[in-house]
Amino acid sequence: FNITIYHTLCTKCFQTFRCDTFPDGEQYMTDSPEVQCWTPTHVGMLSTAIVYTLVIILGTPALLLWKIHSMQSDGTLHTADALRRWSFAHYCYEADYKWWEVMLLLRRFVVAILAV
Repeated sequence: FNITIYHTLCTKCFQTFRCDTFPDGEQYMTDSPEVQCWTPTHVGMLSTAIVYTLVIILGTPALLLWKIHSMQSDGTLHTADALRRWSFAHYCYEADYKWWEVMLLLRRFVVAILAV
């Protein structure tokens, strides 16, 4: 998820905020020039992008950070159930760097913002 899909989701969400102004004063989306900015279609796309950004793009790192922290606090981080469900986010890192996967996601988030 974090390597292939997360960066693409970030980029696609942020692209909905980019509009180009043409000489006649009309604004169209940079990456979808058939969509005029601030029309109901564009506002719907913006609404979806905002929800996606809050729930998926920012929610995923927050969930991982919370889950790793809570499992580490109550001592269940290395149980069979926790490893089966959450090892993708922390198992390959040393004990002091269990949160590093969250840092990688946030780095991809920043790169996507800067790229758009």
